[in-house]
Amino acid sequence: MIAEISTTAPLNIRQAGALGARILAASGSRSSWLDCQLLLAKSLGATRERLMAHPFDTLTEPQWLFFQSCLARRQQGEPIAYILGEREFYGLSFRVDSRVLVPRPETETLVDRALELSGHGASVLEIGTGSGCVAVALAMARPGWEITSTDISEHALEVARENAKAHGVDDRINFIHADLFPEGRGRFDLLVSNPPYVSGAEIVEPSVHKYEPHVALYSENDGLAITEMIISQAPSHLVAGGAMALETGLGLSARVAAACQETGFFISIVETKDICGVDRVVSAVGPEWTK
Repeated sequence: MIAEISTTAPLNIRQAGALGARILAASGSRSSWLDCQLLLAKSLGATRERLMAHPFDTLTEPQWLFFQSCLARRQQGEPIAYILGEREFYGLSFRVDSRVLVPRPETETLVDRALELSGHGASVLEIGTGSGCVAVALAMARPGWEITSTDISEHALEVARENAKAHGVDDRINFIHADLFPEGRGRFDLLVSNPPYVSGAEIVEPSVHKYEPHVALYSENDGLAITEMIISQAPSHLVAGGAMALETGLGLSARVAAACQETGFFISIVETKDICGVDRVVSAVGPEWTK
């Protein structure tokens, strides 16, 4: 804790970094040096490159105290993204905190697949927007898309709106508080979702379970309950040639694909692997689909 790592001697960047890395390593961090660099850079309001270029600059007392508080939070297992207040996703920086899930690299596969499924002028529905990272990435890549994004959490929508505004796409994304589908919005060309898909019996990292919002993580029926609700209702919210892309968990893609097939609406179903080779996204297209 803070009391255990305090020091009365002034520290330079190199000393503070070495001490912080040792502290985080002792607490079980598997990325102690990187975490320490990121926290030290935040504490000094500098880039990691500047830290490396000026290793003998001395920390001021406020910088040192702030760095200690960051280390203490990380020692407790709080996600580094929450401490930094931001996370990169699809080459963009997003504000994140405990109101939303931390954006993950595998979800970039969902964005890639969505962009492949529809042209430059599409009406898009995203379910479960969280931080808004998927919606914003899509809006940045496709200026002609009209995007409606829903979330069951008003708190998450606050973060999503801030991120959309920060990237200048808030006028092209309509954020709506809704449990899955919005009411009275007609039909869409494309449905995209990264729904909760972790089962209650599944073992997740302690820090994820402790700090990230459970409503965005967990789903019943082996993690498929919410996904299956989306799939069953999708045909009534898509145009005849509509398409859908869903992120899913390890070992679940075959069951998700089967659920898509059972609707009788989708004619082609594809499973797409993420950067780790895991079947991460299931996409499906309607009978009159044209790219």
